[in-house]
Amino acid sequence: MTRIYLETKHNKTPEYIFVDSYLNYLGLKDYEIICVNGWANLANVVNKLLETTIAGGRNIIIFDADTIKTGGGYAARISALKNTVKKMNCEAEIFLWPNNQADGVFENVLEHIARKDLYKEFFDCFGDYESCMKGRKNNDGSDFYTTPNLKGKMFTYVSSLPMSNTQRNNLGKGQWLFDNPDYWDLNAPYLQPLRKFLIENLQQQ
Repeated sequence: MTRIYLETKHNKTPEYIFVDSYLNYLGLKDYEIICVNGWANLANVVNKLLETTIAGGRNIIIFDADTIKTGGGYAARISALKNTVKKMNCEAEIFLWPNNQADGVFENVLEHIARKDLYKEFFDCFGDYESCMKGRKNNDGSDFYTTPNLKGKMFTYVSSLPMSNTQRNNLGKGQWLFDNPDYWDLNAPYLQPLRKFLIENLQQQ
């Protein structure tokens, strides 16, 4: 039994769908994905963590590293999570987005695996748009306009691509078509740390 704990709120989010799609892409099976709804809420699933540990299964935690600016950062977050797991007398392997060593979030992964080679125009134009919007300032020197965050940028990317009306309607349910190799490169070198982590921890049961 392998349980994978995600920081996301529910199973209709891009993060949940990506992890599930990537596990299928790697041919890994027999797992349950549990949504924790925030890294600080890990203790709320202590019963499942303990149950898995006692049964000899594996707990896998995949959360954002976040950044120092947002109160996290890889070093701080990995330390906090390890301490939480220890206090609960559980065992768990931990991977932090984006690559288990750098500060960042899940969307940084998407930015690296998006097919920029096929859709260079989108990223060039979006960069120009961001630069243009940042050109206007308030009297105090702050930006007048608020440009989309990274999640908004990646949603704009996938929603701009050709797809059926049904697929487009499902974008809001996290169905960002991660199994489409023309949109996302699941064989990208940037995913190697995640690939290694998942294979090691889901095959050793």
